[in-house]
Amino acid sequence: MVENTINAPSDDGSSSSVQLPTPFLFFGNKHQQIYVNNNGFLTFSQSSSQYDPDSFPAFKNQDIIAGLWTDLDNREKGQIYYRQYTNGSILQKATQDINSGNYSFILMNYAGIAATEHPVEAGYDTVNSSNYFVIPGSNNGSSITKLNTSSNVNVPGRWAFRVDGESKPIAENTIGLQMKLISYLDITNMGHEDILEKAQSHFRLRNRCGVYGRCNVNNNGFLTFSQSSSKFIPDSFPGFKNQDIIAGLWTDLDNRAKGQIYYRQYTSGSILQRATQDINSFSNFSNLNFNASWVFTASWNNVAYYDKTSTAGYDTVNSSNYFVIPGSNSGSSITKLNTSSNINVPGRWAFRVDGESKPIA
Repeated sequence: MVENTINAPSDDGSSSSVQLPTPFLFFGNKHQQIYVNNNGFLTFSQSSSQYDPDSFPAFKNQDIIAGLWTDLDNREKGQIYYRQYTNGSILQKATQDINSGNYSFILMNYAGIAATEHPVEAGYDTVNSSNYFVIPGSNNGSSITKLNTSSNVNVPGRWAFRVDGESKPIAENTIGLQMKLISYLDITNMGHEDILEKAQSHFRLRNRCGVYGRCNVNNNGFLTFSQSSSKFIPDSFPGFKNQDIIAGLWTDLDNRAKGQIYYRQYTSGSILQRATQDINSFSNFSNLNFNASWVFTASWNNVAYYDKTSTAGYDTVNSSNYFVIPGSNSGSSITKLNTSSNINVPGRWAFRVDGESKPIA
């Protein structure tokens, strides 16, 4: 029987090099060993006794997985241990839970976490921060107790990440149909405060006022169609302006130091099947008989924002149609958006925008 290996009591120590039975693929880098550091994080190239966590993205020269990186001390209380499984029920359960046995995954579980005044960080970071993710709230010591109720896989306290470089799991705003789907990174707006990108489409988006063959993904959290916009102070809907707008969460954002803004179009595959299934399952659209021919996703992921009034919803030319998600125009209330909904799915809002009907809160 394989037993747990326990790290020796030490304030800022680490395990010795732990050899892995097969290489671990982590965003393009293959690692044959791993180090279990006493302060709550894993490294691969060398051990670390660092107790003050890096803020991701750190742009350092190593790969890091931070379960909960903070200043820990196991000399008087607690144990730090690890174990490898190469057969048995644990592998079967992992395969069942993730529904894949051929990819590299991180699985993090949080329960019984106490608040702390020490700096903390949970997530992952790669060499030069080409890929990174910070679990929301984990870098605030007073908020980490909420980790046992948050999730990206609909299991409270559990976070799962695909790290073999093929895709990124993210908390995502899906524009147009507003669905939470896992998006593959395709085109990224990097390192600019108010820049924008044009998504040229070979299909058409129809809303209440017009048909559009392209849209603009503006860095400050909203989409426009007739022209781009770098406006960082949001309009208050109804804006009575001369353009159509979809605002995922329009506010003053800046991705130069943190976060990514990206989008992708889907015209085939499982995403379309999922979109069709989800929309037809919502009671608001029970008589629609919807069949997705394309899906466009846009995400403002982990982007820092300033303390400005925000707007989420949509507005049309001359505001002939508009909608504001309740609470989204108050910066102090936007944290409640992940529990509100118009389709009885917390954090999800869906709108029909073809002019046939209006969404009802």
